[in-house]
Amino acid sequence: MNIIYLLTHKKTQIMFKNNIVVPGGIKKPKFTPKNIISLKDNEVFVFGSNLAGMHGAGAAKTALQWGAQMKKGIGHFGQTYALPTKDKNIKTLSLNEIKVYVDQFIQYVKENQYKHFLLTEIGCGLAGLTYEQVAPLFVNILTCSNISIPEPFWDIIKPVIKGYKVTAPDGSCRNYLFEVGKEYQYDGQIKICNSGFHFCIKPSHCFFYYNFDSNNKVFEVESIGEYQTHDKDSKICTGNLRIVRQIEWYEVLSISNEGNNNTGYSNTGDNNIGNWNTGYSNTGNCNTGNRNTGDSNTGNRNTGNSNTGNSNTGDSNTGDSNTGYSNNGNRQSGAFCTGEPAFTLFNKPAKTTCNDFLNSKVWNIICNHVDTKLWVSESLMTDEEKKIHYGYKTCGGFYRDIPYKQAFTNMWHNLSKQDKKEFTSLENFDAKIFEEITGVDVTKEKDLL
Repeated sequence: MNIIYLLTHKKTQIMFKNNIVVPGGIKKPKFTPKNIISLKDNEVFVFGSNLAGMHGAGAAKTALQWGAQMKKGIGHFGQTYALPTKDKNIKTLSLNEIKVYVDQFIQYVKENQYKHFLLTEIGCGLAGLTYEQVAPLFVNILTCSNISIPEPFWDIIKPVIKGYKVTAPDGSCRNYLFEVGKEYQYDGQIKICNSGFHFCIKPSHCFFYYNFDSNNKVFEVESIGEYQTHDKDSKICTGNLRIVRQIEWYEVLSISNEGNNNTGYSNTGDNNIGNWNTGYSNTGNCNTGNRNTGDSNTGNRNTGNSNTGNSNTGDSNTGDSNTGYSNNGNRQSGAFCTGEPAFTLFNKPAKTTCNDFLNSKVWNIICNHVDTKLWVSESLMTDEEKKIHYGYKTCGGFYRDIPYKQAFTNMWHNLSKQDKKEFTSLENFDAKIFEEITGVDVTKEKDLL
């Protein structure tokens, strides 16, 4: 039987063939004893039955002592549950027919948490079916804690998860030395971010925990059995880990990005050297424009930071070709000049020098608190944003561009009155020009002018 299980892991939707990934992880279940001679008050003996309810042999006959009823071939009676594997003529049902009754049983288990169900090897005795045929029908029972299953079933349906693990250059991680082709067992209780073996389903998430360094080793790995998940990314904690192969760095660059020819990670554009870029040919980080060497630019060809215009070498400009700072006009520089040019504040020459301004508290506030990028997680993205920013699954979300005025206004509302006065005390301060650039009307606030 070839089954595909699709489940959702927090922000990440993951599909595996014959794999299971569910929020919180899966614990190794209890195994049904091979020979059951007594039941506790809350235990239910689950046996394979026939639709005629003729319990004349095998586990069905054993069930009679705990309340199973003749001519009752389906359901809960006494301390037993009859799960049909044969029809009224005592012929083995098809797997699809059995699955209908299995699904009903699983729902019953979930609705009766105060009971503990002992599942026997139904269908694998007189019905003539194999473990390989029957066990996959019970894969959804693994999320239930109030059931014991036959150990041969667990050997078949225990989850196999594929992912990626980064180690130090010598292959070491947490006092273990990992080598290709070897399988490792953790002797103890696993706990996410604390004990056990850790890896990530998304390769780019590995670099939340290790430097993005080509000297580090990157392995493709598999985990079988019990595991726990992380609530913020695709990190997995397990007690079993098999090292499948080592991944060369050129392949790491490919699988860590949705774009092409990137040397950073989590880029959805192409030819980026930095990280988290959705544009192209950037050497900085978090750029949505193209060919930027600074960070957080939404325009193109900027060497400064947080510019929404183009070809700026300064920071926080909304116009084009500026070499100054926080301008919304264009080409704010001279030509063929020597010495330090006069610095202009609010369209007037000022005694304040460029260095004075760059060392001022005002500029420090702008650099550290005016953010034209807003990180939006996948769960908060609109359908339209998901269509436009097709690489959001690689990053777990995207950076939404915020107009400079909105970003400045957001920052302004969080400033103390003393910090606000740093701005209004600037040489040549002009409230109208300040509002035109920042969107903030200081005349509406008391004691600032």
